[in-house]
Amino acid sequence: MLSKTSTLVCVALGAMLSTARADTETPPGTDSPADYRLTLPRGRVLLDAFAEINLSDGAVFKPFSLSPDLWYGATDDLTVGLVHSVLGTTGLLGAVPGNGVGGDGLCLTGTDGNCESVYPRAGIEVRYQLTPKQFAWAVDGGLYFRDLDPVQLAIKLGVMGRWSSGKLAIELAPSVFLGVTNREPDLTNPGAPNQETVYLPTTALYTVAPKLAIALQLGFVLPIEKLGDTYAVSVSLGAHYDVNESVTVNLAFSLPTVATGLAAGGGFDTRLLTLGGTYAF
Repeated sequence: MLSKTSTLVCVALGAMLSTARADTETPPGTDSPADYRLTLPRGRVLLDAFAEINLSDGAVFKPFSLSPDLWYGATDDLTVGLVHSVLGTTGLLGAVPGNGVGGDGLCLTGTDGNCESVYPRAGIEVRYQLTPKQFAWAVDGGLYFRDLDPVQLAIKLGVMGRWSSGKLAIELAPSVFLGVTNREPDLTNPGAPNQETVYLPTTALYTVAPKLAIALQLGFVLPIEKLGDTYAVSVSLGAHYDVNESVTVNLAFSLPTVATGLAAGGGFDTRLLTLGGTYAF
């Protein structure tokens, strides 16, 4: 059976750590057991909170951040969200520090702990359901502050797809961020460039127990400018557990630069741990 929480987790997060199982009961808001929605039912709210922990060599807990996301079902087909986390922003279970998505939400370790600021970035996102079938599709986009000091505003455009069969699900969430302001940092405006970047997360999920699923993700971060010098390939392994119909917990370990054009931090040197919790109401 598909619990209420796992349904809401999927629609709010793109199901990066959702339960992929065969359902004999029709999920709320769908037409048949094969249907699958990527938006919240009208009037429903979902709160996600993530602890994002750097475990890299010489920088353990630098940074450490708490990243809440809040999602609301405006209609059955339209969901809006206030987003801070790497997962909610890009669909990646782990992000590359310095690419505009590391040290998110409330960054608690200070500038000596690789925090750009206490509250470095945030975004407003809108998602619209296209089809709720076995191969479900939705479009999403929004306005993101990739940095608040200096202000680096970007526009996100993306799509989401989820195919499921039995205990297996495959999910795609490609997106592109288009830099609008402060595209080129300078001596008075330090930070990562606010230029066009493509994110390509692909996730396989498998249900191993009625309330437990595991996820394996391959992700690509592809800055359009100087692609060969700045690209990154990430690998993440995650687990998701439904505590009850309203609460879910999840865990992910990521190697965000298992392959990269960056001068430092490649291979296994950069490691990230993400602890998450979800409450649906």
